[in-house]
Amino acid sequence: MQTFTTNGTYTPTPGTNKIIVRVVGGGGSGGSCSATSSSQGSAASGGGAGAYAEALLTSGFADVAITIGAGGLPSAGGNNAGSAGGTSRFGGIVIAPGGTPGYGSPALNPPFLFGGTGASAIPTGGNVVNAAGQTGAESIALAPNVVVGGIGGSSIFGAGGRGAGWGDEFPAQAPGAGGGGASGIPSQPAFKGGPGAAGIVIVIVKPVLSLSKGEPEGAGE
Repeated sequence: MQTFTTNGTYTPTPGTNKIIVRVVGGGGSGGSCSATSSSQGSAASGGGAGAYAEALLTSGFADVAITIGAGGLPSAGGNNAGSAGGTSRFGGIVIAPGGTPGYGSPALNPPFLFGGTGASAIPTGGNVVNAAGQTGAESIALAPNVVVGGIGGSSIFGAGGRGAGWGDEFPAQAPGAGGGGASGIPSQPAFKGGPGAAGIVIVIVKPVLSLSKGEPEGAGE
């Protein structure tokens, strides 16, 4: 198995004739929130996770360029949306778009709620799985001192950043997951959302059973 967390090239070893490719786009960052007065709260939604694609390939995978989608960076504190995650690619064969950015939040008098982000675009090239990334969660303010930023969308590899009670929010916890949304209780400065996590590409060599020898062929990595 080969795992790519930075851009590179996949070069199969001699005898490799079948591989499984798993590709995840970068996660979106959570939204940022505005400074609050003595009676206000603010709560931004979480960023979405990157899309996931899985493909079984039997040809055309020699010396393939790998691109890893960056995690979305948070915007400055204030009513600002986060940024989308980058697209991850196994050449032009398997392509997984990045996650959506979380929505920013103005300062308001609670109660209020901001909806979560939409799902990522659908990946292409996954002849086993083509799945959009999970949406970032909604944020909620029940009272001035009861505010929660939205949780970042989880990827197939793990959780997004959690939405804490107030302050700068948490980064994604796993490749391709989204960052948490920022939130603020009364009389607080503006805060920024949590960053999304970079994507990942994993290549697994699939052994082929030899009918003549009764043992795997092409199992080199």
